[in-house]
Amino acid sequence: MIIQAVDEKNKLIGFARILSDNQFHTVLAEIVVHPDYQGKNIGNKIIKTVKEEYSHTPIYLDALPENKEFFSKQGFIHRKRMKVFSISAK
Repeated sequence: MIIQAVDEKNKLIGFARILSDNQFHTVLAEIVVHPDYQGKNIGNKIIKTVKEEYSHTPIYLDALPENKEFFSKQGFIHRKRMKVFSISAK
């Protein structure tokens, strides 16, 4: 699912990409806000919508360390036990 944020002219200014089985878990795979709109509460509104739409499952995300404070303010808790594993694309 994609949740979009648009400005008053219906221009896309941000979005979140969500992967969910709608039963056991939800992953906030990506959240992006256009640089001109960062710091204007757009990311907060997108996350609020994600939390409302998927309140019936735990929501997980991978975040860079510099974004920890932003996600903590949104109610996300850093789970030190969880690690990210990946395979590079060819």
